[in-house]
Amino acid sequence: MNLDQTQSIIVPEKYLPNHIFSTKDIYVYRQTLKQILLDNFPVNYLADMLITAVDKGERFRTLDCLKVIKAILRNNPLDKNLDDQIILKLFFLFKNYIFHKNEETQACANNLLRFQCLDDESIKWLIS
Repeated sequence: MNLDQTQSIIVPEKYLPNHIFSTKDIYVYRQTLKQILLDNFPVNYLADMLITAVDKGERFRTLDCLKVIKAILRNNPLDKNLDDQIILKLFFLFKNYIFHKNEETQACANNLLRFQCLDDESIKWLIS
């Protein structure tokens, strides 16, 4: 791990926009990114990147990229809550991958919503 990668763990707001530009970068730097502590910025930044790729129909290493976000969510200080907009983005990824053909991808998508408070529309979608 070099100094830049160490900085990504400590100050992701400065590192991510300057080094992570695509889902390929998420894959390449996945081991470092998985160590970032939970905060709104890194989850939002990476979720936006994945959502953009999904919307464009791009091919990417879905499971590995989802695992990065899942790992950051696990690095959760007990008093940390995500913004509602970020939870909606995680729900979007959940909806896109919960019925994926790969069971490990399904499990990873399921974990994106673990311990998150969902809005009424998301709950209605789950029930239906």
